Amino acid sequence: MSLGFIHSASNQLRSAEFVMQNVRQHYPDSNYIVLVDKGADYHPLATKYNTEILHCQKYNGYPVQPYGYQPKQVMEFLERMWIGCIRCSEDYVMMVEEDVVVLKPITIPEGTIVMGYNTIDGNDYPPEFIKMIESSCGREPNFKKYGSCGGTIFHRETFLDYFPMYMDFVDNQLSHVLKYYPTAGWIDCFMTYLFQLGGLDYTPNPRLFNIHPRQMFDLSKVPADAEIVNNFKNYYD
Repeated sequence: MSLGFIHSASNQLRSAEFVMQNVRQHYPDSNYIVLVDKGADYHPLATKYNTEILHCQKYNGYPVQPYGYQPKQVMEFLERMWIGCIRCSEDYVMMVEEDVVVLKPITIPEGTIVMGYNTIDGNDYPPEFIKMIESSCGREPNFKKYGSCGGTIFHRETFLDYFPMYMDFVDNQLSHVLKYYPTAGWIDCFMTYLFQLGGLDYTPNPRLFNIHPRQMFDLSKVPADAEIVNNFKNYYD
């Protein structure tokens, strides 16, 4: 199964180059879209690593406490992701951030829709939110936590097919949800539950290693079966 890459730029150019270099080592010919949030000049890196830039004219900013993004910002994020999916042609795309490392070719199980971090502790959905998902799709979510951090992979055509539903939910319901579940505006959270609202399963990825807490990290200490590392900030300024 083929894999493209959609990179949400955060102006960490040294780290961005490290990310691109690692991706291109294992996926030299895949589509690679860089979503630049009206920030730094990524054109030299795009040329060097054969990536395509979407230089957004609207500044969306970085998610902040307590809500992450407000609904309009979530919609802007999703619209950019939609453009990235249109520009890619692969079966799957990875959400790339500037703290993600691709260590080797990535295993995608047959039938995967969205595959992210295997959250064990924390990140639980509140009961009211679980009931809302069940009301939307007719069943409880298979995974009642969120985990769609950088390195999450999702089925491209499924995202495109469900995109109108996602936008409708954010536009008409997210403001209410944020009153009792502020976390619903964070990327890791909404890129998990939006798929689940359509009755689609979230797949925990045992090969996605998350560095926690934030620290300078030696990649040689990553478990041998890991394929993706998240939260690697050694090259952040």
